[in-house]
Amino acid sequence: MGPESEEIVGALALGQRKRGVWAYFVSLMKGRRSRAHRVSMTFAMQMYSQILTVAQQLLLAPLLLYLWGIEIYGVWLLLSAIPIALSVSDFGLTTIAKNEMTMRVARKNQQGAIETYQSVFVMLTGIALIITVATAVILPFVSLGSLFKIGTVDESDAKSVLCLLGGNLLFSQFMLLICAGYRCIGRPQSEVGWSATARLVAMIATVLGALTSAHIAVTAIFIFIGDVAIVAIMYARLIKAAPFLHFGIAKASFAEVQRLLHPSFSYTMWIAASMLMLQGPIIILGSAVSPAAVATYSISRTLTRLGTSGINIFNFSITPEYSRLYGEQRLDKFRMVLKYHILLAVACVVGYAAFITIFGPTVMDWWMNGKVKVIEPLFAVLIVTVAAEMFWNAGFVTLSAINKHVGLSYSYSVLAVIGGIAMYFSVHSFGVVGVALCPLFVHLAMLAITVAFVIRLRTSSQLEPIAMSRKEG
Repeated sequence: MGPESEEIVGALALGQRKRGVWAYFVSLMKGRRSRAHRVSMTFAMQMYSQILTVAQQLLLAPLLLYLWGIEIYGVWLLLSAIPIALSVSDFGLTTIAKNEMTMRVARKNQQGAIETYQSVFVMLTGIALIITVATAVILPFVSLGSLFKIGTVDESDAKSVLCLLGGNLLFSQFMLLICAGYRCIGRPQSEVGWSATARLVAMIATVLGALTSAHIAVTAIFIFIGDVAIVAIMYARLIKAAPFLHFGIAKASFAEVQRLLHPSFSYTMWIAASMLMLQGPIIILGSAVSPAAVATYSISRTLTRLGTSGINIFNFSITPEYSRLYGEQRLDKFRMVLKYHILLAVACVVGYAAFITIFGPTVMDWWMNGKVKVIEPLFAVLIVTVAAEMFWNAGFVTLSAINKHVGLSYSYSVLAVIGGIAMYFSVHSFGVVGVALCPLFVHLAMLAITVAFVIRLRTSSQLEPIAMSRKEG
């Protein structure tokens, strides 16, 4: 008898003793329907999220090129890339907290979830204060014009953009913690929906700022105001749905932060490696070639990365269920979901690669109105790079959903550093194509490593959960 058959038999027996077989059977079926409803609603919100992502990628670039020109737009891309480093400032605790809180609630441990929530909140607050003070002290003594080619953009405007976009990224860390609250109470669709709406607000703010003024600092102000507003609304809605999930220090525990620090730090290494692979080429090219070349590389990569939007719909829709099934220790169901997830990922990658190879040049001409052309072999290199990344990321989200991503994260961070060093030395000899080849080799290596990790997970006879705190033990 399988686990699900045993569950039904046990449920019927319990129902007969307490409130009748039929009543309990109906309750059980409602629970299964609610799980399917939760996944389908999360999928719908992921569709909404990815539509916004694609719209942002397709619409913002030509609009900003038209309003600012290619040189100022290239500077905006460069300045936007620098504060991205702040996205790792929480040491990955918000993501690990999201998984941990979901698994704890699945184990009926609400107090443990609150402990994780408030402990991470205190940690984020301290980090934000440290970064704010350090920026205020250091930035006045830094000359951005001497470090980067910022063209006609004023030094004060450039520094304002860095500060405002940096503040925006710090606020986004608190938004991620609020999202952890939505997920753990069984509302992953709200988590995804609000995160997507935050991007929509940022996109609208970008357009309004660019239409209002030619100074890019004005656009950064609009984005910052929009982000603060959306975080405040998200928190108010969460408190209304789950009053116990309020920010505070009463349940905060340094021991809890220490317990989560290892998986959190490794996740930070994954984020940092991802940022290095995404923003590293922009920064390196920005220091060695013209802003126009930076814009050409960025636009070409944006087009080739559209496939990641499609596969992320499936990856992020199923991720909360991995955490929930793992917390409930329904491991056979967990492995079955993993099997179909991998098969779906293979189909998505093959379809993406074929489509973008055949229609990519035509889409580029239509999208950029002939201002930016597909350049070979750069475009082909970018296609293969994204295909490899899509493959291995499908396996990574499974491992990260249950906080078993440590080895994979460290492997990626080491490879990314090697790739970053290779970019630095290749840009002067091989130009844009040489820089693009470095992420390709990194992602191909990660694909091989991830396959080994996933095979091990699928064939393992026992999956041990993340170490429990003393309160749970």
